[in-house]
Amino acid sequence: MKATAKSAQMPLGIHLFALALILSSIAVLGTIILSIIDLIALHYDILTIVITIAFGTLFSVGLIIFLMRTRKLLLNKEENAVGCAKLIFVLGFIMAFFGRGFPFPISQTGLNIDWRPIGFSLIWLVYFSMSKAVKTTFPTNNRKLRRVDWIFFVCLAALLVFSLPLGLILGQTAVIHTPLPEH
Repeated sequence: MKATAKSAQMPLGIHLFALALILSSIAVLGTIILSIIDLIALHYDILTIVITIAFGTLFSVGLIIFLMRTRKLLLNKEENAVGCAKLIFVLGFIMAFFGRGFPFPISQTGLNIDWRPIGFSLIWLVYFSMSKAVKTTFPTNNRKLRRVDWIFFVCLAALLVFSLPLGLILGQTAVIHTPLPEH
């Protein structure tokens, strides 16, 4: 049985996006590890470190699962693949405005918008919305998000939104222990 060109070809952009999802997962892990090292090096109190580890791990693991799930859906040409990819873009916008995705203590001057997720999200959103190859591979009349997709999205978005006030609270209440100089 001969496969048709429509069913056999996966657009190069989809493969690049799948690679970007893997690299994003690695970056998420790296960011949380470096932030924890910073907290320890800056001598923050144990409660702040534990909250950051717990919250950061919860968000990071959830995001990595959602990223890898979306990658699998795209490569298997599932009906909810494009919708999940678009939810990732929305998470990128939320991440840009609500912090790093975990409650790293934030000072009042540390509330800067991170433009990288916005750029990443805009580029891929335009690709997934306007590409003829994507429309051919994933027909628009057959795109449905599943309940599990919405649950992942709402939970991750809630963690991001909650991370900003928690980070501000930790930034105001964290105790920084200054080591005594050795004589």
